[in-house]
Amino acid sequence: MDTNDGSTASKADMWPLSESDYLAARQAMLRHSILRRAAHVASTSGKITLFIGISAVCLSLVWWSWSGIIAGAGVCAIGLIERRGDRRIKSAQPAAAKLLAINQVAFFALIAAYCVVQMVAFSPQKAKDEALSPEVRSDLAALPDLQRSIDSAIDTWGSVVVYGFYSLVILASIGFQGGMAIYYLTRRKHIEAWNRETPPWIRRLFVELGV
Repeated sequence: MDTNDGSTASKADMWPLSESDYLAARQAMLRHSILRRAAHVASTSGKITLFIGISAVCLSLVWWSWSGIIAGAGVCAIGLIERRGDRRIKSAQPAAAKLLAINQVAFFALIAAYCVVQMVAFSPQKAKDEALSPEVRSDLAALPDLQRSIDSAIDTWGSVVVYGFYSLVILASIGFQGGMAIYYLTRRKHIEAWNRETPPWIRRLFVELGV
């Protein structure tokens, strides 16, 4: 009897979890894998956004542009919030999904505002001055027909190209930022399922292991 009790106790020490516990752990892993993927998306998006924002600020400092600096700083802020949302999703905070979705809407608003400013600020004369500096115009003095053709092309196609380009950027942003916002919002139900259906001891285990 003593031998049997000892072996039973030893077996319990070796296998402290029941089969239902292992099943719960496997289900928790599946639920958490969805959160990890969402966190990876937010992390990657944040890194790319920060890179774009920092690059925009640096270029605007070299070729001085207040609008570029302001837009670049705004993009950097969007990227930092995205990285913050990454950590919140990993810790299964329900508000993380809404934060990231709103951040994408703000990103779209920033892009759209920048594009509208660029379209409104465009003028054929300004484009001519930037394309043909006084030095270049002096060199083209001997080729008046070429200079007139360049001026005519800018008058005819300048607005079409600028408005068309920035309109395409706005449309692309609607698709991309809108899609990202919808993706983040749909992650909320998975975060809630994790918090609702995962036993507290498993959630604590994931925190301790840094999963």
